[in-house]
Amino acid sequence: MPHKNLIIQGAEENNLKQIDVEIPLQQITTIIGVSGSGKSSLIYKVIAEEAKRREKIDSGLAGCRDYAIRPKFDKIENLPYCVVVKQRGLQQSHSSTLATITGLHELLRDEFVKEGQIICQCGAEVFPPTLTDIVSFLEKAYVNKTIELFAVVVHEKYTDCEKEITLLKHNHIEETIIITSYDEKERIKKVKTLKLLNNQHANTIKVYLGSFKNSSQLRNALETYQVIALDNFQVTINHHSYHFKYDYICSACNRLYHPITSSLLSFNANTSSGICDECHGCGKLQTLDYEQLIIPTKQLNEHFLNLEHNGNCYKYTYFCDDSFEKFCKENKIDNNKTFSALTDEHQKKVMHYIEEELLKRDNIKISKFIKTITCPICGGSRLNYKANAVKLYGYSISELLNKTVDEMLGFFKNKTLHHFKIRTILNSLTRATVGYLNLDRSTTTLSGGELQRIKVAIQLNTNYKDLLYILDEPSIGLHAYDNVKFIELIKSLKKQGNTVIISEHNQHYIKNADYLIELGIGGGINGGNVIFNGAAVNYQSAHLKIKRTTRPVNLKNAIHLEDVCCNNIKNQNFVIPLNGLVVISGVSGSGKSSLIHHVLSPIIKQYLADKTINTTYVKSVKHLDKIQSLVELDQSQIGINSRSIIATYIGFFDKIRNIFSNTEIATVLNLSTSAFSFNVEDGQCEYCSGLGEVEGKGNVCPSCLGSRYRPQILEVIYQNLSIADVLNLTIDEAKLVFKDEEDLSLCFNVLIDLGLGHLTLGRTTPTLSGGEGQRLKLAKSLIESKNKIEKGNFFYILDEPTTGLNYEDISKLFSIFDKILKYNNTIIVIEHNLTVIRQGDYVIDMGLGAGKLGGNNIFSGSYAELLKHSTSITAKALQEQVYIHDESPHELDLELPPSKHYSPVKNQKEINNCQKDYLSGERFGLEKYFSKHYSLTLDNDNFNFFKSKEELLPFAKTLNGIKFFAFNPFTIDFFVYKKIARSDMKEKLSKLSQIGFDKLYISGEIYSLKKNMNKIVTLDPWKFKLITDNIEKAYHYGNGWLSLILSTEVLELSARLVSVKHKIIGSPRITSSTFNRYLNPCRECYGEGFLPGVDESKIIENVTLSILEDGFFKKEVADKLKTVMRLEIKPAIKKLREEDLFDFSKEFNQLIEEEKYMFLYGFIHKRFLKPKGNKNHKSDYIAWKGLYFYIRDNMSKFEKSLGKEINTSEHVCPFCHGTGFNKELELYLVGNTSPLFT
Repeated sequence: MPHKNLIIQGAEENNLKQIDVEIPLQQITTIIGVSGSGKSSLIYKVIAEEAKRREKIDSGLAGCRDYAIRPKFDKIENLPYCVVVKQRGLQQSHSSTLATITGLHELLRDEFVKEGQIICQCGAEVFPPTLTDIVSFLEKAYVNKTIELFAVVVHEKYTDCEKEITLLKHNHIEETIIITSYDEKERIKKVKTLKLLNNQHANTIKVYLGSFKNSSQLRNALETYQVIALDNFQVTINHHSYHFKYDYICSACNRLYHPITSSLLSFNANTSSGICDECHGCGKLQTLDYEQLIIPTKQLNEHFLNLEHNGNCYKYTYFCDDSFEKFCKENKIDNNKTFSALTDEHQKKVMHYIEEELLKRDNIKISKFIKTITCPICGGSRLNYKANAVKLYGYSISELLNKTVDEMLGFFKNKTLHHFKIRTILNSLTRATVGYLNLDRSTTTLSGGELQRIKVAIQLNTNYKDLLYILDEPSIGLHAYDNVKFIELIKSLKKQGNTVIISEHNQHYIKNADYLIELGIGGGINGGNVIFNGAAVNYQSAHLKIKRTTRPVNLKNAIHLEDVCCNNIKNQNFVIPLNGLVVISGVSGSGKSSLIHHVLSPIIKQYLADKTINTTYVKSVKHLDKIQSLVELDQSQIGINSRSIIATYIGFFDKIRNIFSNTEIATVLNLSTSAFSFNVEDGQCEYCSGLGEVEGKGNVCPSCLGSRYRPQILEVIYQNLSIADVLNLTIDEAKLVFKDEEDLSLCFNVLIDLGLGHLTLGRTTPTLSGGEGQRLKLAKSLIESKNKIEKGNFFYILDEPTTGLNYEDISKLFSIFDKILKYNNTIIVIEHNLTVIRQGDYVIDMGLGAGKLGGNNIFSGSYAELLKHSTSITAKALQEQVYIHDESPHELDLELPPSKHYSPVKNQKEINNCQKDYLSGERFGLEKYFSKHYSLTLDNDNFNFFKSKEELLPFAKTLNGIKFFAFNPFTIDFFVYKKIARSDMKEKLSKLSQIGFDKLYISGEIYSLKKNMNKIVTLDPWKFKLITDNIEKAYHYGNGWLSLILSTEVLELSARLVSVKHKIIGSPRITSSTFNRYLNPCRECYGEGFLPGVDESKIIENVTLSILEDGFFKKEVADKLKTVMRLEIKPAIKKLREEDLFDFSKEFNQLIEEEKYMFLYGFIHKRFLKPKGNKNHKSDYIAWKGLYFYIRDNMSKFEKSLGKEINTSEHVCPFCHGTGFNKELELYLVGNTSPLFT
């Protein structure tokens, strides 16, 4: 690709304010700015999403929808193929390892399958057994035993067994045994009458050949029937079976092995052939520390366990005296003895009983006795001896996976491999600075930074150059030394002709960028602007200098850990001073997490629970008595539930809902606290279920207009605000509104102190940037721990709290830290950020390196003392003396295939019924133009349209002579379809009556809902105007449409299209999406312009009859629809007539045009629950699915020739006439032209 710029114009996703940027290709661009400034919106919502869309188009798999929907921007040019690495890490589980998540495990297994050898423990190579091997094995293992022999013709294969049955008949076999996966039962069948088997099941056929004691007779049988033993032989001795297709025999020692298969070498496989039987593929076992648990001097009937006892049972367990006494009697165990006096057999039984009761209990007073050990059978490999007998270049797969990435790369350097990609993946992992990790390392033990780098490494395995790499904070979890190495990796990507865009706060990435873009000035509504866009050398950093006043530490007032041994930490001593900010530093993998999360935190937790000390990983601990409470924050990210908002995540929404429920109007309306939750049926909008949007991206709910709530909930006002208004407040604004609420003020102050005042209370948590999410998590912890902090002696553990934060954010973090420390608390911070290390009161530096080269306490002391340390890599980083040795052996292959580019959108092939302006991309500009220059065709001068509520209400308040404010209660129903079912009408009016609405104005007459309900439901609902006492209420209940009843006329005011004449209600908010056929589609064809149909002339015999009359259908059709007529068609027609929707019992040719369309294609807008039906069962609903549907759904019943004639593919949608657009577009004009035909 020539050296051009990636040009982006008019980007306006989220808080981006129609920004223009140019990003040079084949360069490194770093995007900076405070949290929430719009960095993620630009790189993910705009660049990455558009790249993904163009890739789909380029693949030829795109439909018209892919052409028609894209992110919000005016123009993007020169966009390369894109590889995205986001902040959210890889999935972690005990069953996944570094090798499995990178794909190495699968590739290695295949290498073993192709080239591996089975080497017995005795040293002999094992091969598939010959007949001689089988006889020899049985002679040695089963002397003078009766052996039952079977010839296995086919074993567990999905086949009809035609060839095998023919083979049996040809060899004059009379009887055979059949087993199918249907029920796994053995059935003896006569061969001559045997039919083909069902190939939908796994089938086994075997032939019983007799019982043998004599080896010569056995050999003769094997040789005679070898011709039918296509899947080898099976023998059974004393109910134990061997199948020699799967049981390989070592000819030297008679040990059994398994053929080499991929599943044999997997500890996650469905088959258990290679999984260790003891640990079930986990590599670890949970057991109990019996030396600590059992009191040696007490008899079994004297509460011999070192657990609290309540007189009947041990606390926190179901281990009760009467049950244990019964167990002892049943197993003839003398409970008058001590445990040590029991026989070995009885000890094992008692231990098994104890483990059954205790291992499943999750209580710290029990868990302190539980320890995890390496499986003694498989040695932690997770595989059994059969799997580990398979060798490649002299190593088992377990031995290879126990190597580090660097060791494995060196091992395979000169080896011949079928999969060259093995080396490529290893190379990528090394370049991503995780070469020190063992390949069998469980992902649950990896830090967030390690997972982030592994994710990058996985993405680097590409076969193309000229790509765009987007990296989200690659510095997360990286020491300055690792960052320098990672930057070298990024530079190598650039050398290959790739473009790299990085979202970062780390100065290393800013200094090494070719180009910088800064967004801001602030976050949220204060962000989204381009502050700087140019060459990095021209950027003048304006970040403030952070200087914190450090606190002196007293090493006598400190926790002492002696002889710590955990993971790579071996026999190290640590002194951790209290009442200060202690920073744990060191390169990634040096042992920081092991020290804090695996050693220190569990020790403190156990001590706080029962004043005992956990010595699993430490010899001794001192001064824990000076800690009163503990809070530990790890690197996990906040949830991605779309219903989670800041107010619910922090926990203060309950308080706000309680305030609203205690207002006078809430009491009158009988609204409980739960009614003010959009997650509860009582309060949430019925149409969108409280989400505030429907039909995907950008579509505001047409009922609640995005508020999430039912209209009656919005009637409740506090400080002139509804609950929806409150959720739209920023935290800064909310602080003023709720200034008299102490609990809320605390929450708001903490959030503001952490720089989150720009966020709204209703902001969904998945939309937060990484930095915002990190600080929100910290805020939640601080708020919940307020009392513990103020009480003092509080121990606070934080793991990389600066993730996603810039200098300004970090300065606010220090202010929070000092507020915590003033109460004599302790903060432990695991950090790589050099600014935090500089400001720490005490630094513990782990190292020197990672993995086996780490685990040492190389320095403990002040920052000033650390700078003088001669070998500490952290000290070198603080002095900016970090450099990288030549690592050319790990250079990525630069001989990559040619560049990969998107084909220009305008050159794409045509797609059926896809407008040319969609294919060319011109439509997006038109949609934006339409949204700014449209006009509406209104019914008459009494109809007034306003572009927003903020325009409508002030206008209404200027009018005089208003007698009543009113609204149509069915606006949302008409938005879906112009008719409403009578039962729905009655139900809605009844509900409105119950909450105080009674007067209904219709054409000059006023009716009482309570007195005239039966008459009212027979009237035209489009003319309904329910009277209310204020204009706000009329607006909300009318879903954006209200009526002002004056003395001489009725004025209709709306913030959406309303046409009573055409019976159309438009979108709740008119934007560019309104003019997009897939974001505002025809409700029948969903924007496609076509509907599936059939040839009507092939199914209807007489159009002068009703569908309910004989002779309407052609005879062959009527015969096939008898059941569906009785169960579906007749009940649906009856229900639609009762509900005053459609009368399909009329003669077909008497149906008006739209009725005929509904008759043929179905009425998809409404279904009715049957009496006593279950709303969760589809079959319990009555719905009119359309004649065409009933025909197509029963097509299999028709003769093939007739079915082919009937099924005539697609019909142009009669509801939108093939345009794909919502009907409301017919009433829009741009100039004098309809946007439908522009």
